[in-house]
Amino acid sequence: ETLNQLDLYQSALASSHNAKGVIKFNQFAEKIRSSLPPSLLKKSLLFENWQWLGILFILFISFLVSKICQFFISMTLNHSSKIAMLTSNQKLAATINPLSRIIFIFTTMKLIEFLDFGVETISFLQRLLYITMSIMTVWLAHKVIEFFTEYFSSKAETTDTKFDDILVP
Repeated sequence: ETLNQLDLYQSALASSHNAKGVIKFNQFAEKIRSSLPPSLLKKSLLFENWQWLGILFILFISFLVSKICQFFISMTLNHSSKIAMLTSNQKLAATINPLSRIIFIFTTMKLIEFLDFGVETISFLQRLLYITMSIMTVWLAHKVIEFFTEYFSSKAETTDTKFDDILVP
């Protein structure tokens, strides 16, 4: 109920001027809104048109950041890790893929706050992104275990005794 009252107070105080010596704080979204044409300020499907464009832009930026991080992580592991050098690039890419998705979700979660959504929308989106990131973390753990299992299994097959073959699942 209190959050619903904030819109009333904000509209009532919007025309009031600041006191002398007080600098008005402009949020990023207010600066964007003031420079946009009226057609982008109209609402369609729950959000303003500029927010829809912002979502597409954020998804694009998050995609770029995740791919760049994936490239640097795979390059670093390929050149510095003996384990990564001894396994196939496909297995390494399959292991890094969930980490890339986690980076995508994290970047999206941090950038989505600039779009000035309502409190309920931000809360819903953050919960959804946290749940998705948790699923990706479990997937990453599974892929890392699978990667090391294959590595140690191949190492165990090269030994003379069969005792260590039993220790590796």
